Amino acid sequence: MNKKTDLVILTLQERSLLDKALNRHSLKKCLYHRINIILMADENEKVTKIVEKTKVSLPTVHRWIDYWIEDNSIIREASKGIDGKGISDKALTDLMLAALEDRERIGAPKRITDQEKIQIQAFACINPSEKGYPITHWTHLELSKALVEQKIVDRISPSQVGRILKKRFTAPQI
Repeated sequence: MNKKTDLVILTLQERSLLDKALNRHSLKKCLYHRINIILMADENEKVTKIVEKTKVSLPTVHRWIDYWIEDNSIIREASKGIDGKGISDKALTDLMLAALEDRERIGAPKRITDQEKIQIQAFACINPSEKGYPITHWTHLELSKALVEQKIVDRISPSQVGRILKKRFTAPQI
């Protein structure tokens, strides 16, 4: 008896839709592995076999089985639909794939607010000589020093300045 995998029980519809999702050309590699983890867990494969077949780590297999178990009741409830007549296959597939997407990661709180990022971007557009700096163009180092001097931020590294400006001024990828 596999304590973890015994708790993953897919309906025929869920299994069929996940199998179809595996054949999508646009499916991210991580989702491909996660779907396989769930499908194998539904077949009551041992966790060690799932690790061997998917070539992902043991903690990863445990994590995604746990996430699936947590989200399964929500998926089942939502799949009934508002009127009890169910939802479309596409909507159910989207729900299941959403359950297998990365969770928000815990980390240090943001040191630079979105408002400060806007101010940094605006300040970078100003000619340095207009603010009394004896340079013609901003470097990330000079800009980081100026941002602290101007009290726009308490502290900021040149590399962080570069990342903020890159996000603002990079053309969207098509």
